[in-house]
Amino acid sequence: MKCGCCGSGYVVGGNDKRGPLLLCTRMKETGLCENRRTVAREAIELVLKAIEENLASPEMIAEYMREYHRMSRELHSSMAHRRRDLEKRLGNVNGAISRTVDALLGEAPSRALRERLAALEAERDEIEAAIADVVPTRRGIPPQCGERLPRQDPEPEAGLGRVRRGQPLGGERSYSGDC
Repeated sequence: MKCGCCGSGYVVGGNDKRGPLLLCTRMKETGLCENRRTVAREAIELVLKAIEENLASPEMIAEYMREYHRMSRELHSSMAHRRRDLEKRLGNVNGAISRTVDALLGEAPSRALRERLAALEAERDEIEAAIADVVPTRRGIPPQCGERLPRQDPEPEAGLGRVRRGQPLGGERSYSGDC
């Protein structure tokens, strides 16, 4: 578990009637973190137990995976559509630039023609930059992961054992309190 304000781990910082209290390591050691809140270890255990009982079921994981893949396909589709539109627009601008250059070469160029060419070239640069920004998304979670996830961490509260010894709790969880 990490502090949402500074990113430091949480350690046991005292006790009360609820049992051990967890607090930000940086706040405890140096006082430099603004997160002054403490969290009862019991509350964390209850949350982990509720997650395990309610969200770690194979049905919930399968539903999550279905929704993840649906949203991933939707995002990929919208990005592909945007890229096609930008590439079509780029083709139109390149055609206009070609016609403008042909007109410039065929006669004495007017100021309006030179300005139009400069505007078209600037638009082409913007479109090319926008196309470069539209990168296809990678699907990071294969569809079969939903079947394997429940077996990967049979004891999610195992990391809490380190808290008893006063060591920071690992993982990517974050609790920010009132920061």
